[in-house]
Amino acid sequence: MEKDPNSILGTIKQDVKQVEFKRTLKQDLHDFYRFYLSNEEREHLTRTNRIRRAFILVWWLLKSLFFKLTPVRRLLFLVGFIISCSANNLNTEPRFGVALLIFVLMLELKDKLLAIRELQTGAAVQNALKPESSPQFEGWDIWLYTRPARQVGGDLVDSIPLNPEQHVISIGDVAGKGLGAALVMAKLQATLHALAPIIDSLPLLAKQVNSIFIRNGLRNRFASLVCFSLKKKSTKISLINAGHLPPLVWRPKGLSVLPNGNPAFGLNGDSEYDLQTVELQPGQVLVAFSDGLTEARNRDGNFFGEERLYALLTDLEKQSAENIGQSVVQAVQKFMGDFSYYDDLSLVVLKKI
Repeated sequence: MEKDPNSILGTIKQDVKQVEFKRTLKQDLHDFYRFYLSNEEREHLTRTNRIRRAFILVWWLLKSLFFKLTPVRRLLFLVGFIISCSANNLNTEPRFGVALLIFVLMLELKDKLLAIRELQTGAAVQNALKPESSPQFEGWDIWLYTRPARQVGGDLVDSIPLNPEQHVISIGDVAGKGLGAALVMAKLQATLHALAPIIDSLPLLAKQVNSIFIRNGLRNRFASLVCFSLKKKSTKISLINAGHLPPLVWRPKGLSVLPNGNPAFGLNGDSEYDLQTVELQPGQVLVAFSDGLTEARNRDGNFFGEERLYALLTDLEKQSAENIGQSVVQAVQKFMGDFSYYDDLSLVVLKKI
C-alpha cells in the first residue's frame, strides 16, 4: 500500500526535514509579540522583573486577543475559556470548553486563509505590473529591484520607454505597508503611465500627478517619488524628487548626495517641483533607494544605515549595475540575519557606459 503524501504523519516528516524549527519559532514569537502588544506595553515589560512580567504578559496577550475577535467569537472564546479553567467547579466536561476554543481558532484560521488567498491574487497582479526585467537602453546600464516586506507592498520601481531615444525610470514609496499601500501604488503607477508620454516636462508631470493624488487620494496617505529621464546620446540625467530620499552619485572624487527634493505627493495641492540635472561620465553611477534599505534592522535593533551603504558603494564602483545592486541587497540580507523585513526595499542603479 502506497503512503499518502498528504497524511498527517507524512506532512510532519516533511516539516521536520524542511523547516529550520528554532529560527522559525523565534521569528514567529517575535512577530506574535509585536502584533499583540503595543510599543508602550513592550517598553513597560522591560522594566518589570521576570515573575511579574510573565503574569502581565499572559494577561495582556489574552486581553489583546479577546478584543481582536468579532463579538460572537469573543463570547465563544470567553465561554470556552471559563469552562476549560473551571470545569470541576461548574460540573461540566472540560473537553466542551476546549472544543469551543478550537472552534474559534478554526474560524480565525479560515479568515486568515481567505485573506492570504486574496493577497496572493493581489501579489500576482502587482508582479504583473512590474517591469519583467531591467530595461536595455543604449548608453546606460540599468538595474531595478523591489521586494515587499509583506506579500504586497507600497514601493514602486518602474520603467517607461517614451520613445526610442528617451526612457523614464521611477522609484517611489507610498506611506504605509500592505494591501492599502499597494493599491495606492498601483494608482500612482497607472497615473504615471498615462501622463508621462504626453507631458514632456518632469516638473509639470509631477505637478499634475500631485494634483490627481490630492483630488482622488485618501486623507493622510502620501507618496514619495523620484523620476529620472535618460536619453541615449546624453550624459545628463534629468530628474524630479517629490519627497523621496536624495539619490547618491559616485564619481572618481567620491560619493555625493543630490539635493533634497520638493514635497511628497498628497501633502500640498500647490506644490511646485524643481528640475534637477546630474551629469554622469562613463563609469559613473547613480543609486536611488527606498528607506527600507537604510532602515533595515537586525535582531539587536541596529539599522543598516547610510554609512554602511556609502562604504559598500565606494568599493563597488567598477562593477556592473546589476552586480552593484545585488551586492547591496545581499549585504542588507546578511546584516539582518534571520530578522524579518519590516519595510519594503527598493533600489535603482543607473550607470553610464
